[in-house]
Amino acid sequence: MWGGVFTLSVVVVIVSIFYDKIKILRPHAFLHQDGFSLYHYPPKTHFQHVIIGGGPAGIQTALLLKEAGHTAIVMERSSTVGSFYSEFPRKRRLISHNKRHVGINKTDEFQLRHDWHSLLSAPSLFTEDNFDFYPTASAFQDYLKKLASDLSIHLQFGTEVTGRWYDLKNKRHVVTTNKGDYYADYIHITTGYSHRAVPSCLEALSANGVSTYSYADFPDVVTGNEDWCSNKRIGIFGSGNSAFETADMLANCASGVFMFYKNRPNLSAITSYTGDLRISNAGILDRYRLKSLDTIADIDPKFNRNVGGSTISGSGRDGDDFCTLIESWQSSLPKMNTGGRTLTGKQRMELLEKQKEAERDKTISQLRKQPEFKGKVIKTAYNEKDGNKKGRKRAKPKPGYGEESGVKGDKLIVGGGSIHLDVVIFAGGFKTALKNIVNIDDDDDDKFPKMGDFWSDPKVPNVFYGGAIMHGRDYKKSAGGFVHGFRYNIRTQIQHILARDFAVKRPFEDNFGGSTDLFMKILDRIQNSSGLYQMQDYLVDLVVVEDYTNEFNNDGIVLRYYEEIPEEWIMSKENDFNCRTNSCMTIKFAYGQREMWDYELLWKTERYRQDPGLFLHPVISGYYKGEKVVEEHAKEDFEGEWTHPRHEKSIMQACSEVVNEISLFG
Repeated sequence: MWGGVFTLSVVVVIVSIFYDKIKILRPHAFLHQDGFSLYHYPPKTHFQHVIIGGGPAGIQTALLLKEAGHTAIVMERSSTVGSFYSEFPRKRRLISHNKRHVGINKTDEFQLRHDWHSLLSAPSLFTEDNFDFYPTASAFQDYLKKLASDLSIHLQFGTEVTGRWYDLKNKRHVVTTNKGDYYADYIHITTGYSHRAVPSCLEALSANGVSTYSYADFPDVVTGNEDWCSNKRIGIFGSGNSAFETADMLANCASGVFMFYKNRPNLSAITSYTGDLRISNAGILDRYRLKSLDTIADIDPKFNRNVGGSTISGSGRDGDDFCTLIESWQSSLPKMNTGGRTLTGKQRMELLEKQKEAERDKTISQLRKQPEFKGKVIKTAYNEKDGNKKGRKRAKPKPGYGEESGVKGDKLIVGGGSIHLDVVIFAGGFKTALKNIVNIDDDDDDKFPKMGDFWSDPKVPNVFYGGAIMHGRDYKKSAGGFVHGFRYNIRTQIQHILARDFAVKRPFEDNFGGSTDLFMKILDRIQNSSGLYQMQDYLVDLVVVEDYTNEFNNDGIVLRYYEEIPEEWIMSKENDFNCRTNSCMTIKFAYGQREMWDYELLWKTERYRQDPGLFLHPVISGYYKGEKVVEEHAKEDFEGEWTHPRHEKSIMQACSEVVNEISLFG
């Protein structure tokens, strides 16, 4: 009996000791808190595809790979899908459109034009369960969770990828994580955006009693009575949607919001670029112009401004280059014995004002000695009369900007005003760089990495960027940085991989009986395509004309119609489109001369009477042996549908002009 107990005890001890080693010998399922089964894969496991990042781009990539029959794992460092939307945007309301009603008898593809959240090939649409035009971030995150659950996408949470490298000997990738190394044939990097850290010059203000935060970590504002912001003077540094969103959140709490921008904000209503300042975030413009104690001011690279006791300047790029600390508060003050005390921001401001008063008095005294000022009244920027009696209390300068120093008539204008701030928030936008994962060269713009064909890593084989990082190829031009844009980019990227490496032909149509059939196809795409519509001036439909004259084919002409190809890569040697040796047509949407748009034009009827059109309109181009030989612009449509006979006629005429030019059917 005791022998049996002893044996059982030994077995229990051995199992306990080696439990961790035993359990990683095979993957095992467990139920995640969100209600779907996940897998923990042991280190050294090999996958066809490793997707780094479990946001919308990671889920979209996994969904399309699964549809193609490939195995993939999504590695997410947090504990949930779409963790970005657990924190951002801070006001918890998205600025992406959820337009559910688009007219009667519209196609699903047309509906998707105005649905900015649904993923492609998904079993459900975001619009089915969410009815707000500007939905909450939580609602979108719930949609991503639902898709991951319904599709049984392989997700591994709590997995932080710390590096990646290519094993030349075995021709495979090694992905290093906090849970060990994994092998992969392909790596898809869909890590998206991360917020920028507070620049050192703004961090330094905390030594002067100024509370300093980033967009990511300033405390929540719920009632407007929170101690950290209530009746405080708050400075916000930034010029994008996150900065303006922050200003709106603080409107009901701060006594005054001062927004400092390096680059002048552009309104998306003027530029037609999704990432520019949205009017829904621009409340501070109203409050500034309607005198509600909030203000906006530029940081001119040639102008140093004193904020909270430190001089800052606007040279350089974002991050530490957003503003450079010229001199600290301490170096701007006379040496004094503080008895070991740490001066508060208010005490330092008082000392600074005393120093500036002494400088003004010295300047006035010197000017009195000059002949041109003899007998004249000299005033400062604060209207202090000359000849104040000794001991007379001077008017206390109001916080604000000091005027430029100089002489105007009989007045001396002396700068020296300063802005007192209690709180500083840096909302300088987002970046894509991620140590050892998304590498950006020092000499590049710090937003995006270099990318090769179809958003590949140009230095390492079979590494592809996905999601917001793709926007590096169409930044300020199209919608590749946002779900309603990059979902199409990811789809064409996956099609590229399948065609290049797995002999899966990219989808195309070739059953055209003549030019009329082709023109009707083009018309249908212009009236319905969501990919061309949202990725305007970047993705194109491509018609390739190939000559196959032989004993079985007397006509000798074969047309192949490909959908949604990045225009910049239709001539790439890596893609088998044959546009370098044959005639080709491209069909896309594009805006007209964007530089012409301004606030005045927005309200003038001339804006839709231009030829070519200034607003979004179809553009059909023709190529012959790799060279563009013709470009025709169809009319823009005030309603954005191109179904009226006059618009259909315009499209047909543009197609005919291009066909005749490149002799498609000659």
